[in-house]
Amino acid sequence: MIRFLPMKNIRCIHTRFRKTTIINNTFNDNNNSNHELVSNEDPRILTPKETDLINNLPIFQQNNEAIKSKISNGSSFNKEKKDYIRAKIDVLKPLFPSESYPDLLGYNLPHDSISPYIDTQASLGTNRLSVTKLLTKSWCELRTTYDLYAESRLKDIIQPPRDKYLESGSQIHNTLELELHPKLLDLGWELEPDLFDSWFDTLKKFVSIWKIGESREILTHGYLNNETLTLLLGDQMVRDENDVLISGIIDHLKIRDKIRDKNKDSNAQRMDLDLDLDLNTMFKDCDNIDTVLETLEKNFDTIKENKEILISDVKTRSTNKIPTQFTILKATKLQIMYYKFFLENLGISVAATYHKLLTNAERRGIDPNTSIDPYKLLTFMISTNGIFDDDMAKLRDGFDIGFELFDSEFNMDSSTDMSNVFDMSHIQLDTEALNIPPETIDKYNEFSTNWSRPVTLKYFAARLAQFYFYIGQLVSNQLSVEYYHRNENFHNLLFNYDEEFLQTNVKDSGSFWFGKRDIEPIRPNVKNFKTFCKYCDYADVCAWKFEGEEKCKELGSDLQNIYEKKDDMS
Repeated sequence: MIRFLPMKNIRCIHTRFRKTTIINNTFNDNNNSNHELVSNEDPRILTPKETDLINNLPIFQQNNEAIKSKISNGSSFNKEKKDYIRAKIDVLKPLFPSESYPDLLGYNLPHDSISPYIDTQASLGTNRLSVTKLLTKSWCELRTTYDLYAESRLKDIIQPPRDKYLESGSQIHNTLELELHPKLLDLGWELEPDLFDSWFDTLKKFVSIWKIGESREILTHGYLNNETLTLLLGDQMVRDENDVLISGIIDHLKIRDKIRDKNKDSNAQRMDLDLDLDLNTMFKDCDNIDTVLETLEKNFDTIKENKEILISDVKTRSTNKIPTQFTILKATKLQIMYYKFFLENLGISVAATYHKLLTNAERRGIDPNTSIDPYKLLTFMISTNGIFDDDMAKLRDGFDIGFELFDSEFNMDSSTDMSNVFDMSHIQLDTEALNIPPETIDKYNEFSTNWSRPVTLKYFAARLAQFYFYIGQLVSNQLSVEYYHRNENFHNLLFNYDEEFLQTNVKDSGSFWFGKRDIEPIRPNVKNFKTFCKYCDYADVCAWKFEGEEKCKELGSDLQNIYEKKDDMS
């Protein structure tokens, strides 16, 4: 077994080498005494031979290699990051001038700004926001603003450097998702990702949640009116562009027993999956979308009485410690409250949800009547054990799927010839090429024909609206944060939904995004500057930080402590 010496012992070795040169045979066979050749040189200076000898010790060899590797891997990354920060600052200087300090960035919105939403989103073709973008004060709103304006102007010029923490977090999310939801089969067809993939993915997860009790990475959305600064309720229809699309992805949905005793609300064991109503048995024979929906309709009162769905967000950490900053904890809770509000309101009106989904597609510049790529459709069907087959057979043969808003579009004018609108006759599946069983080939070759009705985003919107209706009604008032370090779930935080808290922050965030207020940076005190500015890209050019630190220097230490305590309480 190899033992490594403590550093203090290594320092002793250094000292010995500096003082003397040891003869190879330390012990003399004749008199068993030590022999030393005393050096006449300065004992504080190592000879080249001594330096080489020390450098070749195993412990120093390992350390040198590690340092070299770290420098070589990090140098290009550091340069890339510095170049990107420099590019951001160069773009921002004319937009955020500081009258008092020409070399620094100011802390007010650009003088010709209409609103951050118009300036950084809509004017560049992105007429929507995400839930995370509404969390403008999750760290420092001034930094958020700088990033929004810089990145929107640099996106076609220079790409941001890789973020190892973001990549690590994405890997953990992906691993958790694959544990529940297998990947689609790779049938060798080159398919471009689009909205069909996202909507199909959420739909298949809505089908499977009743059997496995949980799902990950679920789409949700809502609309925020930019005049009233309120979120649209479930039965309210989207009117015009003033209703801005807000999209989000829920990390984790879990079906659990409904909490009846509110005094036991905070028990961490409530996180445990519990299906003692036996939903597995209830949905065991449901092998397609129609039968799942029929079973839900028949048993929903019982399910609603006994079960609820817990919404969780997964947060990945570089250590197994939860964040202590109040702004981060507040933003995390707000994020999940948005998800709760959106999902719950999508469960109020099937018709309104259907139309909101169609508007969602249109806001992304996609025509809901666009037909799916036939090869993509076949990939969906073959990868999901037939749960879509009955629906697809109905569309192929010209039959209704049982959702009136969708079906009525084909029934309004029965004289319209809809043949050739979705042609799959050119596709002939081959067993050897696709490496799938012959019986599967025969089954899906039946779809290689002209369909009576096309498969469009409207079909997916119809089925999603039906499932949102049931899922939304089961959402719990208790919400959860799951903290992960590497692949370990080391802590869960449960808290209750607060409608008033959410709506207050909707107005505050909306006021920023739609130009009804200016930027609100962190409060200017020493503690905040040390916490929030330490790793900020703009710390060296931020006029808010510079002015704040100058003012702090003018305050006495006692007065500054009082100021910081007051800030902590606010």
